[in-house]
Amino acid sequence: MLMRCGNPNNPNYSTVKVCDEWLTDYTVFRDWALTNGWKPLLQIDRYPDKNGNYEPSNCRFVTPKENMRNRNCTIEVLYQGKMVKLADMADYLRINYDTLYHRLFTHGWTIEEAIAGKRTINER
Repeated sequence: MLMRCGNPNNPNYSTVKVCDEWLTDYTVFRDWALTNGWKPLLQIDRYPDKNGNYEPSNCRFVTPKENMRNRNCTIEVLYQGKMVKLADMADYLRINYDTLYHRLFTHGWTIEEAIAGKRTINER
């Protein structure tokens, strides 16, 4: 978090801010982390505002997989009136993510067709 936000030479540099109390006193951050779900192998994630700052009201600890799915480039699709992360849908349906992605965005299938694995109408 500090390397990403405080070092412009870091390839993942971000202008996102770290709250003053975390920035100036590690023990404040450590105490917050220990009481808010930190465990080995978890990563800090900005949530609910993925574009917000690193501060107690906007952070949580998640697995690397969950963290990747909270990025701005995560693809969401409309399914049954709800926006759903494509990666979550692929996992839930046990469909390879790349297969689902290509059915939708390379071949232009509807979400229902992509899930079923076949076109229900003639090629458009």
